[in-house]
Amino acid sequence: MSLVTALLPVELQQQRLHAALRDRHEIIFCSDWSSVIDACAERPVRAVILDHYASDAPSLADIRRFRARHAQTTLVLYVSPVGRRIVELFEAARVGADSLVVVDENDAPASLLDILERADEESLLGIVARSLSPTLDPLVKDALLLCVARAHEHLTIAMLAQWLGVKPATLRDGLARAEFPPARELVTWARLIAAARALTDNPVTVEQIVGNLGFASGSAFRNICQRYVGATPSEIRARGGAMFVLRALLQRTHADVETQSRGRQGRTPFVLF
Repeated sequence: MSLVTALLPVELQQQRLHAALRDRHEIIFCSDWSSVIDACAERPVRAVILDHYASDAPSLADIRRFRARHAQTTLVLYVSPVGRRIVELFEAARVGADSLVVVDENDAPASLLDILERADEESLLGIVARSLSPTLDPLVKDALLLCVARAHEHLTIAMLAQWLGVKPATLRDGLARAEFPPARELVTWARLIAAARALTDNPVTVEQIVGNLGFASGSAFRNICQRYVGATPSEIRARGGAMFVLRALLQRTHADVETQSRGRQGRTPFVLF
């Protein structure tokens, strides 16, 4: 069951979100933006649902920073009818919101769930999940998704194994059988995938991505790009961003990239773990 956090001070919005996601996802209702940030730091959060006009809502700069660090998390704005505030919402979308829900317009539970699923299809985790072969060991799939979900952290094999509920040796053997890189290298691949997404989706500099995702320096990040995929950051952006890096990883493992061929028929549920 994946985790969704929400900053929705209006009880009606909370009720409709709960009705849409009950029995499917764990929801944490936060009282302010800092609580949302804390929740994302503590656990892998699949989606953040945000009332952009709440009193404790983040600024556009806050959203930009969040997207640069959490490129893998789906961000949905849930607002009252916008009126003259449409320009503000346009700016919010430009800096990283994935979808928009409007009170009493498209927030009936069935519609709300559909919007979240559609937004999730285009999220980084959704793209990675759909790109993996259905025959891939579920442990390996979850390991890669977890590494991407927590790309901003310095994960170790012990931390990964604990999150996945297995022994480090079990995880090590599973990655080896699937011809995936060992855990330490997989973590770097995941950070590179998240960085590539940030390069294409957010108006941020390489230096900001380096700081948000924990690379040692700009030159270290560029060296990793060259060593892992043989391209500069600007070339990664031009060649498709995250999908370019993901293809490079899967080609090393002889795994199939399914996204392009499966299309909407390959749509996966809004579920991570």
